[in-house]
Amino acid sequence: YTLVAEWALQGSPMIRPVWYHDLGDSEAYQHADSHFFVGEALLVRAPAEGAKSVQVFLPGGDATLWFDFWRPTRAPLRGGEKALKETLHADRVPVFARAGHCLAQRWRPRRSSGAMAADPHTLVCYIDPRSSGHASGRVYLDDGRSHDFQKGSFIYDEFNFDGSSLRGSPSSLPRVDASAWAIGAAAVRVDRQPPSLPQEALRIERVILVGLSKVPKKVLSGGSHEVQVAAERVEGADLWVATLKDPLISLG
Repeated sequence: YTLVAEWALQGSPMIRPVWYHDLGDSEAYQHADSHFFVGEALLVRAPAEGAKSVQVFLPGGDATLWFDFWRPTRAPLRGGEKALKETLHADRVPVFARAGHCLAQRWRPRRSSGAMAADPHTLVCYIDPRSSGHASGRVYLDDGRSHDFQKGSFIYDEFNFDGSSLRGSPSSLPRVDASAWAIGAAAVRVDRQPPSLPQEALRIERVILVGLSKVPKKVLSGGSHEVQVAAERVEGADLWVATLKDPLISLG
């Protein structure tokens, strides 16, 4: 939903070729028919029909860390020039999340996307402690029914994790020239206001930090509320996945 909004508001493509973020990566062009990005953070390997395994190319070189989107406690992988063999599963295709990004998701199982419209969010941040340890991401939200977003009735927030604290703030939109030649979505031209949504739909019920070098001893929200932390070790690496339950934070 956020990617669709960013396409409508500022022209950012939702689906991107594997070479999109690094035009100088000559190896990426060799995998353009089987790999693609969803937004900036997710890399998808599309398998051929009937295949039992695939070769996965992870771009970005040694400076980029990739986590298994479906199983974040699996040992992460560094980008490189050689493709890696990945066994396929009947219920999913290979998807990898790039460290340095946060993704807002709704995890409660429902029969349809409409049934989850009032559900709270889970924020997942993927971290590479070998680099900056930072991660960021954006989330867009409107009422999902009306055209009130064209009048500015929507939330477009940005989250930033700096290695020790997580902060959220309204994300900026492209500046629009006031001249008659200016183009762009109507929503870009008006002041934002809160959408008509129940408070539960704005709540973040958990924050998951993937790739921490150590488990946080104590987490505070709002300076005083102590947040419950559950930690799980990443396989084959001295890294952790920490789940912060009910951190008392909301979108908007």
